[in-house]
Amino acid sequence: MSSMSKASAGLDWAGALSVRLGAPPGQVLRSNRPMLLQNGNGAGLLQRLVHGLPAQRLPDRLASLFGLCAQAHRLCARLALHAAGLGEAPPAAELERALRHECAAEHVRRIALDWPRQLAGLLPDAAAAALPSAASTGLADCPWLRASTGAAGAERAAAQRWLERTWLGLSAEQWLLRWDADARGWLHEWAAQQPLWPSQLLRQVLPLALELPAVPHLPLPSAAGAWEHWRHTLETSTAATLAAAAAPGPRWQAGAAQTGLATRATGFGPGCQAPWHSADFLGARIAELARLSLLPLGSEAAGHGPGPADAGETAPETGAAPLLAWGWRSNGPGQGLAWVETARGLLLHQLSLTGSANTAQVKRLQVLAPTDWNFAPDGVAAQALERLNPADPRSRAQAQLLLAALDPCVPWQIETKPTPISLEHCHA
Repeated sequence: MSSMSKASAGLDWAGALSVRLGAPPGQVLRSNRPMLLQNGNGAGLLQRLVHGLPAQRLPDRLASLFGLCAQAHRLCARLALHAAGLGEAPPAAELERALRHECAAEHVRRIALDWPRQLAGLLPDAAAAALPSAASTGLADCPWLRASTGAAGAERAAAQRWLERTWLGLSAEQWLLRWDADARGWLHEWAAQQPLWPSQLLRQVLPLALELPAVPHLPLPSAAGAWEHWRHTLETSTAATLAAAAAPGPRWQAGAAQTGLATRATGFGPGCQAPWHSADFLGARIAELARLSLLPLGSEAAGHGPGPADAGETAPETGAAPLLAWGWRSNGPGQGLAWVETARGLLLHQLSLTGSANTAQVKRLQVLAPTDWNFAPDGVAAQALERLNPADPRSRAQAQLLLAALDPCVPWQIETKPTPISLEHCHA
């Protein structure tokens, strides 16, 4: 495995995760997130970069700072500004199309670019050597990796054909039907039968992935009742809490919460019941791509507004459960809270503005990303890693599988005594 370049280490916007197998509880997973951390005065790196910024420039500024899920940050910022009384919310059709396109592209990149590096050490030498070339085959033709232009229906149909031809080996509809009926059983059957590279990779790693400790799961609901809790979580977590590497992470109902594939409104389907293992999360990425390729625009365009009648804005509802949902709420004059779902999970923005509509500037911005939930020092990933036995020669591979499955948005390093094992690149 390669290490970070000196250039990327010198400009370490995202930070990194350090996994120390065998460390005492609460110390197995350490996080350094300089973009989001704040000092005692609340003046963290992100705050310094946006404080005093003309409010209308905030969406583009955040998209440039966060290379991963840039569109999600841009849209979430626009929703937060709207909630604070500045500008219109993006149209539901624009939100849906942009979030879906970016989510699918992120899944494709992680599967095709990261899995061959992260999981190659678990394969026979010949298979590992051939994997990067096989994974890159067809990427140039992937509609999800091109800018979203033209008719949405035609793009979706092209993406479906690409997915079926290069990764699934059968129709997306049939693949998803089998997954929803018996996710884990179908994943084994598909991996054993199909000769395409994703199924062949999973065939090699599924046995070990199913030996991993189950990942505790506590969904983050999209109901209106979550708003006040999220506001409080942002107030506390982005101040002193996240500044300390071993401090508790954000909480939901007094417990560590997981966000991401398993907490979508559509979930994993009835065929995959909690608790989930790394194998389930790996398969769920492919399942979500199949779902994204099948759902016409409009069937999920149900952004979730705040709900209560006295809260103001309410996003349009279609009656269908959204795959990727969003919402916003005003916390008072010049104050807004917004959220969108990304490939990795829930992204929250909370901001306050100063000045009038024409001269409004950013006074304060707080961001809580999916990695802050899933990879908190006492979060779901840490709880699973604590149960690994560092004396077991399989623990290194199990940790790699867990990290690949839950997918932090920052570089990660796994350490066992006495030397580091691997350092994965961030694609921001």
